Amino acid sequence: MDDKQIKRAIDAFKASDAQTMTLEYKEIHITLQKKNEKIPKENTVLVVSPVVGIVSLELNNGSSLMVNQTIKKQEVICFIESMKMLRNITSDVDGVIEEVYVKHLDMVEYNQPLVKIKIND
Repeated sequence: MDDKQIKRAIDAFKASDAQTMTLEYKEIHITLQKKNEKIPKENTVLVVSPVVGIVSLELNNGSSLMVNQTIKKQEVICFIESMKMLRNITSDVDGVIEEVYVKHLDMVEYNQPLVKIKIND
């Protein structure tokens, strides 16, 4: 069995409805299996802290971040003060705040979850 024959057999398997196929020739044993798993589309995004610092949930306009609040892509969600610098934490998606995991002025660690955003369809 040469490479071309193996390739033809694999192509035929791909085009067929068969779920498994085994090729055996002398010392060669090849088993193929199709997976019909559908990967669910992720509909939430977890925003995590990029640094260690103190989180502020009060925005410049005087409002506070709240559950069920609508968020636009690139909108500031909160601030983190780290090493006397204030960092804006922004959303990468349009959506709605589903959960807030921190309180105003909490100390946060690197990679600590801050909020969960449900993505708009």
